[in-house]
Amino acid sequence: MDRVGAQPFQARSSTLVRAREAVLLLLVLVFSATSATALLSSSVTPLAGVAVVAVLGLVVALVIGSSFRSFILGFVLLRPVLDVFKVLGLDEQGLLPAAAAALLLASGVVWLGAQGHAGARLRLSPLSTSFAVFTAVLVVSAVFSDDIGYSSLEVARVSTAVVLLVVLEQLLGSRTDVQRLLAVVFASAAVPLLVGAYQIATGGYATEADGMGRVTGTFVHPNTFGFYLVMVMLMAVATWRTASRRGRTALALLLLVASAELLLTYSRGSWVVLVVGLLVVGLLLERAILVVLPVALAVVLVAVPSVVVRLRDLTQVQSATGTPGNSLFWRFEQWSASLDLVQGRWLTGIGPGMSDVLLRLPPHNDAVRMYTEGGVLGLLAYLGLLATMVATGIGLLRQTRAGGRARGISVGVTAVFAAFIVDSAGANIINQIAIVSYVVVFAAIGIASARLAREAEDEAALAALTDPYAPVVRSWEA
Repeated sequence: MDRVGAQPFQARSSTLVRAREAVLLLLVLVFSATSATALLSSSVTPLAGVAVVAVLGLVVALVIGSSFRSFILGFVLLRPVLDVFKVLGLDEQGLLPAAAAALLLASGVVWLGAQGHAGARLRLSPLSTSFAVFTAVLVVSAVFSDDIGYSSLEVARVSTAVVLLVVLEQLLGSRTDVQRLLAVVFASAAVPLLVGAYQIATGGYATEADGMGRVTGTFVHPNTFGFYLVMVMLMAVATWRTASRRGRTALALLLLVASAELLLTYSRGSWVVLVVGLLVVGLLLERAILVVLPVALAVVLVAVPSVVVRLRDLTQVQSATGTPGNSLFWRFEQWSASLDLVQGRWLTGIGPGMSDVLLRLPPHNDAVRMYTEGGVLGLLAYLGLLATMVATGIGLLRQTRAGGRARGISVGVTAVFAAFIVDSAGANIINQIAIVSYVVVFAAIGIASARLAREAEDEAALAALTDPYAPVVRSWEA
């Protein structure tokens, strides 16, 4: 395991390190064996079971044979791929993503505990604190749930994202760490985009809308794939100018392919939040976007008639069968049905995840979901989380006024936050851990980048006070 996980933790007891590695090894073996047994005892074909177990074995080898830092990078890189087994019908119960999340949660808690035992002071941002409070409220709600086991699993899924954020806040100790993680996030889109291209080329779509096949990539639902692409695209746009020549070429290719596949997800919510995020980037960083964006939207509406078809039902109030004619009116009915489930349990709600069970379809509004499942406490914790995102974005922008790479990252993170907040008003985001995981990854990148930029400015200011000729020398060296 990680001999020296993050640079701030250089002094470690060898006994503590060995104990940590032993516990992590045990956890890896337990989770892998459990998942493998469940897969092989289920209805999947032997070949599919062997394939999934092979992936688990690869994860085990990565965790045991490499560092904890590499395991985290591997998780960020491979997380979008894990759902593909479910898409292909090889893992209908979603055991592989669940095993990976459980492994991350358990190993992350052990690793953080090791840092605290070693006397290290953990860095905790207001965002990670707000996420922790949000999770604690979910725990309280789960206690009063009619199905404590199911609600507890939902809490564990959310806890995975919280632990990932706290772990990354400790690991990102240098600009190299930040750049490496950002590159891994961009690289994580490679396989989903390749699978999406294959779906387009062969017509092998898993879902349809208005008679049109929807691209899902490696994700279970096109809306999930769409929002994932939105996050990656917003960060790519925000950091493109400060990337190297080779990096700009790679990002341009990524944006080109991702734009086409996002269009073919026919995820209207993702289209909307992409525009919102690009407006944020345009207002804060690249004013040219404000000119190009309306032109690009007009071209899409004219050149891609299927987009107009997808938007057409928004003008229909009712269908011929008497059902809601578009998803907006359907959402109004779903929100009402969700709120009716509370039935006096206004303080703690009906329990995390229970609205999906009782309604069979999710509420499609995270605020409604949180009130239904967490009561007033859950709604307040959720709104507090969103407010912390807004405050974090503002703080990042203030800390990186000097410009440069850190400024682009801060703007990109702020755009991702804006997209998350807007999309959560009409979608199911907060319980999609595949999405929330990348939201916290981008948040950790932004927080670390801004902190390092501020520290560099402080060091430069101190050097200028102690040596008035230092700025001149640095400018000559540059």
